[in-house]
Amino acid sequence: MFYERVQTQDQNTYISLGTTRRDQAEKNLQANRLRRYADKKGLDVEKPTKKAMAVVATLDFNEESGCPDRRGRKRYNPATKTPSDYRGLP
Repeated sequence: MFYERVQTQDQNTYISLGTTRRDQAEKNLQANRLRRYADKKGLDVEKPTKKAMAVVATLDFNEESGCPDRRGRKRYNPATKTPSDYRGLP
């Protein structure tokens, strides 16, 4: 994971750039710096929208969409009555 070091209130803080690829991290770093520069100059910049999601909502979404678990097996889905016994699945 790549991080950016910024100084806030005389303390060094590390912000995750959200990627493990160096080329993408450099793009994210440049975008963050440009966004901060525009804020200092008073320019109106469209900020990326982030949607907070509760853990329960994320888990429910994974169960409803049939996303596999860590081992690649199907999860139990109460809507489709997929069995919880994973060994019975193909």
